[in-house]
Amino acid sequence: MPKPLLLESEKPQKLYSQLQKGGLALIQSLKSIQATESEILDFKLAKNNGIPLEFEDRVNLSKSISGFANSHGGVLVWGVYCNENDQKIDCVIDLKPIANLRAFASALTNATTQVVTPPVRKIRHHLIFEDNESGYLVMLIPISKDVIQSITKKGKGFYERVGSSFIEMSDDRLTFLAQASFRQANFNFRARGYVFLFCLLCISLLFALLGFKFGYSSGMRASDDELKKYILIKKDDIPGLLKSDKHK
Repeated sequence: MPKPLLLESEKPQKLYSQLQKGGLALIQSLKSIQATESEILDFKLAKNNGIPLEFEDRVNLSKSISGFANSHGGVLVWGVYCNENDQKIDCVIDLKPIANLRAFASALTNATTQVVTPPVRKIRHHLIFEDNESGYLVMLIPISKDVIQSITKKGKGFYERVGSSFIEMSDDRLTFLAQASFRQANFNFRARGYVFLFCLLCISLLFALLGFKFGYSSGMRASDDELKKYILIKKDDIPGLLKSDKHK
């Protein structure tokens, strides 16, 4: 009997890789296994089948980026419907593949830098096709060192991921994260300063050693040349000295 499929629930990068490798078969199994959302996984439908990117899609995107980036990072899967089933369990109910997946992915990529501030870097996308046009989009949203704000009209604010929901941060939580971000930035700045000073000191010592070496060598060569000249001069004086001794 095959083991039940377990989705990664701790590390977003591992979950993203799991969905990449599992492909369409894994996406289609989400309904049968009644997959649930987690602290690092969220499911979204694309409004009007994803073309064009509707206001509701932009709001969902902005909250998701802000919430995951301000927490532990996460994976957002588009084209999957999650809701309460008959047993009151919030799980995958149905699959709604996006009709023009490539166009939706392009619109989503453009919107990622427009719906939050500051922009979150290194967001990754993976397209899983059901046929030549339609399919599902998997997004990996990394954790950010900055505090990320959603700036869409309906969803404006600072969000974090708590359980399987995106909630707006309290003032105390926001202040704590902002201070932590500032301390980290200050530490990084000071660390870079120390590294720069250390490198500068090493370069100065290197030049000092090279200068001493070449200066010492030049001095030694000059001394040798002077000594040779002195010896030659003394050799030239020897016959004269001998003659003077004979006259004596």
